[in-house]
Amino acid sequence: MKIFNEDTIVAIATPCGEGGIGIVRLSGKKSMAIADKIFFSKTKTKPSLFKSHTMHHGYIRNPQTKKISDEVMLAVMRAPLSYTKEDTIEINCHSGEAALKNIVNLLLKYGARLAEPGEFTKRAFLNGRLDLTQAEAVLDIIKAKTERELEASLVQLRGKLSIEIKNIKREIFDVYSHIEAMLDFSDQNIAVMAKKEIQTKCAKALNSLKKLSSTFQEGKVIKNGMKCVIYGKPNVGKSTLMNAFLKEERAIVTEFAGTTRDIISEQVIIGGIVINLFDTAGIKKPDNIIEEKSINKTNEICENADIVLFMLDNNKKIIKKDLILFSKIKCRNIILIINKIDLPQKIDLRLIKQVFKNQAIVLVSAKKEKNINNLIEKIKNIAFKNFPKNSDKNLIVTNMRHKILIDESINYLDNGFNNFKKDSALDLVAADFKKSLDCLSEILGEAFTDELLDNIFSNFCIGK
Repeated sequence: MKIFNEDTIVAIATPCGEGGIGIVRLSGKKSMAIADKIFFSKTKTKPSLFKSHTMHHGYIRNPQTKKISDEVMLAVMRAPLSYTKEDTIEINCHSGEAALKNIVNLLLKYGARLAEPGEFTKRAFLNGRLDLTQAEAVLDIIKAKTERELEASLVQLRGKLSIEIKNIKREIFDVYSHIEAMLDFSDQNIAVMAKKEIQTKCAKALNSLKKLSSTFQEGKVIKNGMKCVIYGKPNVGKSTLMNAFLKEERAIVTEFAGTTRDIISEQVIIGGIVINLFDTAGIKKPDNIIEEKSINKTNEICENADIVLFMLDNNKKIIKKDLILFSKIKCRNIILIINKIDLPQKIDLRLIKQVFKNQAIVLVSAKKEKNINNLIEKIKNIAFKNFPKNSDKNLIVTNMRHKILIDESINYLDNGFNNFKKDSALDLVAADFKKSLDCLSEILGEAFTDELLDNIFSNFCIGK
């Protein structure tokens, strides 16, 4: 598919701020002609005469005032061998705000327009350089916080999801086309696929789709991380534990109860997974409206947690209120933390093990940062206990859009398959198979709306 767009677009492709290098990207039909007007080198050769995929030293200069904006290296990439499959110029200059803006303003003055968010990648998609799953992978790579997230995104960028979806589509389309032939030429003696073969192909496609869908559990954690809430009564050491995780004094710690009123959230990386940590208000009978709201927020976030770190004080006896608090936790992944082991032990550990059966228990001193690594290992075990052993060569679905469409495709295919086995009307079977194919086409971007593209590419930065 080729989209003919007369506009030539420009944007700063690197973050603004002080740095060694800043890049201004220019893409479109007029890229070479615009660059000819503002780039000057000692050889006096114009960019339009440079070979593709070469870099050249020179200056960006206003042709009217002769004022130099910066000393640069200019890269030329000719269509179709560029990111957008259009003529592209990349100007490597110094990463100063004034220099970058001056260069962009000159390019705008001589015929370019400012790019919209993600427009370079959008053009790469529209011009057939990438399919939609690969375009989305570009954004995931940009936003990746961990090695695992980066690996999963790179697999998708290399087209492994696209290849798998196309293979499944081929199986379904083979069946769909034969059923359509049976409908269109029912009065003619034509060779059609045997019923057993149709069932075999449908079952294979269904199994492949379900296998893809099942990887989303892991993909969601890799992409979004896990929500880990520190929960307990006032003064058990929740904020101190938060600070121990972060290796800095992020939360205020005092000997007075109720120091934490609002929820404090930070991110740490454990085992290549982002753990979203939440330090919460201590659970007690509220003395005022502020405490009541804080405690309500704590209970709410605890209900939606992936992991709850339930803290008890080693220096205090366990009481009925502790058991009531524990009973209110709805999360299935709970780690019981006995904190303040640097102080004399007053808690009955034997009773703890009897009461909190089958719960992971870790004894720590958050203040002394003792046994924190043991706690981290427990969190890591929970994070990966349901994950298959994937490597960077394995395909993992990380995108919610893909997951929804894969599941819709499964539902349509399963319905059509069951109707076919029941000898239902073939036109109904064909309609379900067609809808299943449409869902897969939408994943790849073979079928799309402007609204869908706007929603995806608006999340990109301006220069990508």
